[in-house]
Formats: sequence, structure tokens, C-alpha cells
Amino acid sequence: MVNLQDYEDYWNEIKNRVPGIGKIIPISFDADIAKYVQDLSSADLPVLFVITPTSEPDSDDPDGCLEINYSMLLLLDKIDTQRKKTNQIQKELQPIFEKLKSKMKAEYSRGGVLSDLVISSMKSVPEAGLFATMSGWSLSFNFKTE
Repeated sequence: MVNLQDYEDYWNEIKNRVPGIGKIIPISFDADIAKYVQDLSSADLPVLFVITPTSEPDSDDPDGCLEINYSMLLLLDKIDTQRKKTNQIQKELQPIFEKLKSKMKAEYSRGGVLSDLVISSMKSVPEAGLFATMSGWSLSFNFKTE
């Protein structure tokens, strides 16, 4: 399994390299997001929720040391029915989301946290009305660790 401190440090570094992300919040489960939503200020938005990966062995070989980590990110902003609806939020967040994915792919085989990113596993999903007030994008992906 990935070292969780290294994983959190990686995403904080990404925040500094991808303009437009207001805050990074590591969480254990997507259900944990609800308790953060009310406290988000405009300076925190858009927010990148980084869900703790789950992992499993890469093979049935008892001597195998590789694990596959299953991960998810959510890049979300608050819906404002007066000014911004879901579709507008998704359009505004899409360039940030695509830059985030590009940075992840650039890490491939470079020795960092996501150096064994399984690029074919990356799945982008538009999200709408999460926790009644958030919309944006989610990204699921897998990567291998020792």
C-alpha cells in the first residue's frame, strides 16, 4: 500500500503546480465529505478531495510484493443556483481537471508516488449535486506500489 504521508505530500505538491485548486482535503471515505462542505469558504474552492486508496496484491504469488492501489479524487465547487449551475461549474473546472490528469501522467515511470500509474485505469466522471451543493469531476485510477 502507498505510504499515506507520501501520498498526501504528493497532492499538496500538485496543488502548488496546478493553478486554480483552492484546497486539498484528504479523506478516508467519500461519505466524510459531508462534514466539510458547510465549512468551505470561497477561498477553499474549488476543493480537491483525495480519498485514501484501498489496495490488494497484484498477484496470487505469496512472494509477490506489488500491490494495486485503487484511488479516487473529486474536484468540486459549490453550486450557486443564482450564478453557477452544474454545467457551468463543470466547464470551469474542466481545464484544471485536465491539467491535474496531465501532471499525474507526467509522473509515470519517474520514481515518484504515481510512477506506476495504470494510465488505462483513469476514469473521469462528471459529478452533479453531490451533498446537495457540490458539482464538478471525479477521477478514479489505479497505481502499483511495493
